[in-house]
Amino acid sequence: MNVSSPSTPFEVGSCQSVVEARDVALKDDYAYIADDWFGVVVMDISDPSNPAQVGNAGSGGKRSVDVADTFLYTMGDWLHVFGLGDRRHPEELGYYHPPMMSGSCAISGGYAFAGTDIGLIVVSVSDLTEMHEVGSCTAGATDIALRGHYVYAPCSYGFGVVDVSDPLSPSRVGFCMLGDISEGVALGDSVAVVAAQNSVRIVDISDPTSPTVIGVYDSVFQAQAIAVRDSLAFVMQGVRGLVVLDISDPCRPVRVGQVVPALFHYDIALLGDYAYVAAADSGLVIVDVTDPASPRVAGCYTAGRADFVLAQGKYIYIAGRQSQTGQVPLVMLDVTDPLSPVEVAQCDDGGIPCVADGSLLYVERYGLHVYEQSGYGLEERSGGYTRGPAARMLSTFSLGEDVAVDFFTPSETVMDFRLYDIAGKRIAQLPHARYERGQHRVFLSARGLALGAYFVKSTPPMNGAGKVVICK
Repeated sequence: MNVSSPSTPFEVGSCQSVVEARDVALKDDYAYIADDWFGVVVMDISDPSNPAQVGNAGSGGKRSVDVADTFLYTMGDWLHVFGLGDRRHPEELGYYHPPMMSGSCAISGGYAFAGTDIGLIVVSVSDLTEMHEVGSCTAGATDIALRGHYVYAPCSYGFGVVDVSDPLSPSRVGFCMLGDISEGVALGDSVAVVAAQNSVRIVDISDPTSPTVIGVYDSVFQAQAIAVRDSLAFVMQGVRGLVVLDISDPCRPVRVGQVVPALFHYDIALLGDYAYVAAADSGLVIVDVTDPASPRVAGCYTAGRADFVLAQGKYIYIAGRQSQTGQVPLVMLDVTDPLSPVEVAQCDDGGIPCVADGSLLYVERYGLHVYEQSGYGLEERSGGYTRGPAARMLSTFSLGEDVAVDFFTPSETVMDFRLYDIAGKRIAQLPHARYERGQHRVFLSARGLALGAYFVKSTPPMNGAGKVVICK
């Protein structure tokens, strides 16, 4: 684009080598473009009217890119560093893999125990405005279940038991091999029932220091999640639907019923006589399990995608990943009438519902965040917890017809800002912009807004509260 006249920019050249560009950085006569499909695309822009691809670096999934001196930095799920000795062909020098939360979390005694792909982390949540990590254990967890002072955490082909009696120093005290790749875990009386990719493994945990696989059901394909009630295990399979197992004899689990509610199935939650199934683009499917031998589809909620589901009291929480934006909208449903869910609140990028503790809902969204149920639905209680150095919101306040946000970022970062009402409806947004290390102030339009409470969120999220009251 020629921007010599900012009021009338116009195109002077183009190149079709990029599929889904997310970010761009410039160095001398080259443009480095973060592309979701092809990694970093290198463009020679010495002739702006005829840009041409001259190289590329890394693989797909790149969402941001920056250049400093002779180094190129890219961020997707991992941070990658490239050397620019050869401007056309960056050479990868190293990477950093930040822990990715598995969407599983448990709350006890003012602490949140969260599973990640490389370990269990413990976050203090006694003060929701100052959530911070206090302990960790290098025992990865695809899912977790907490009972007493033990966390049961399957990971890959193994099953670990972590003693969290001292939350500041959790330690693994038991382990056994599963023989299959684990996806989810639920607890029975003295057993842990693990949904693995192609089997269900029943682990005796009567002695947490010596877990032992005592039963296997191997007629499962692509298990995604599991729930247990009394002597029954409800196993969610990717395409083959729900299978119900009788585990009254844990050494010999037996199938008693099965139903295929939709085309794809990713998660399950039990509430009353119903199983609520997250069925991707088919939304939330409600299965009557009054008769475990004959489960049947009894209803559905199709207003949004559902990849994750959580049940608490009379509420169901669902969330679904949006492939285009990367956001995870969160929907709160009242299921007082189990067959007619009523939407209570929706948050555009609420996150994955992990666990509910009283009126508080903990979600995964680039870390751990907390919502509180109120008469208006869901209200975010804190800036949340993000592992590693994060930007911090210093203050939010009404200023004329705007909401002002003061924040500090410990390093150069790209962020966007959004203003929501207390029902979770997005009111205003500032697009992504790059901010240098230091303190900044941005403004969100509050023109025409009614008096009351609003809150500010950002991507990536910041530590600190973001509530603002408009009173005149």
